[in-house]
Amino acid sequence: MIDTLCTPFFTAIRRQRLKTEVPVIALEGQSYAGKSTALAALRDQGYGAIREYSEYKRSTSPDHFVQQSPEEARNDFFFYLDIERLRYQEYLQIESKKPAVFLDRSVFTLIAYRCAILHLSEAPLTGIVPWAMETVVSGAFPILYPRHIIYLHLPLAELKRRHQLAGDHLPSYFMDDVFYTTFFSFFCALQAVEPTWITIIDATQDWQSIFQQIQEVTWQIS
Repeated sequence: MIDTLCTPFFTAIRRQRLKTEVPVIALEGQSYAGKSTALAALRDQGYGAIREYSEYKRSTSPDHFVQQSPEEARNDFFFYLDIERLRYQEYLQIESKKPAVFLDRSVFTLIAYRCAILHLSEAPLTGIVPWAMETVVSGAFPILYPRHIIYLHLPLAELKRRHQLAGDHLPSYFMDDVFYTTFFSFFCALQAVEPTWITIIDATQDWQSIFQQIQEVTWQIS
């Protein structure tokens, strides 16, 4: 299902990733994979860095929730597209000492997340994902399309272990097998269609090995 649904979307936005003057590289992956740690290390090396969507939120609403109606789902997506507009403006003003800017998650997360929560909603929301893709492709909103995606991959058992150690309040459905599998499948589908667009790194490795691989990919892209 994911391949059939996403392939036209990937094809439609293929050329958009080359439009940013300074290459944009997105760090993607499940929670606890090390994206924020990597972003901080890259910032210390002089790379431009743009924060994760939740860090732009000004309301006290929860960071994640399962929409229960098409209207709620559309409003939530528009909310995050407005944050994407803020991130795009930040990109235009950012000063990077290195020839690349990194994103903590990208528009691909916004779509993958919506694919992953479909089974959790009590309302029939299957039309929301195609609508969200069409909204992105329409060009009505400024989008930071990454020139390359680095996906830090954690097995579900390791994600659960790190969640337990962290002791935070991440929604329990993030550890749901269907949610986890669907979210990752979105990026696997991208790799199948555009293998040069994404690099998947095993995030269970030691930090030095992970960061070395991130740097090697960065040198190739920038």
